[in-house]
Amino acid sequence: MQQEAGRREGMNKMVGATRYRIGPELRCTLVLVSVVIASGLVSACAKPTVEQKAMGLARQHREEEGITALREAIAKDPNDVDARKLLVRLVACAGTCAARKRRRRSSRGGLKPGDPSA
Repeated sequence: MQQEAGRREGMNKMVGATRYRIGPELRCTLVLVSVVIASGLVSACAKPTVEQKAMGLARQHREEEGITALREAIAKDPNDVDARKLLVRLVACAGTCAARKRRRRSSRGGLKPGDPSA
């Protein structure tokens, strides 16, 4: 027995292997960190809501597509208050943006071709 224990000890020294004991505090911390990382990975794979999708489209100046997505979502679930609120905002924004474009086009009508103020 003593020879075997000595041989094992000698092998550990040769290979450079050392054994560490993990205390309960460190084990608890490692488990907690693993759970946080796993939950972060799972939530990263979550599908965006229709409101998030519509806001993303609006940020890309594609308000009409966002409005269409919201109207489809409201048709499926008429009680979706958040989608209704965002729809009102996007419709107002789209109307304002369209009016600005019309004003810009009409104000350019009197300018000469190549005018730098256009």
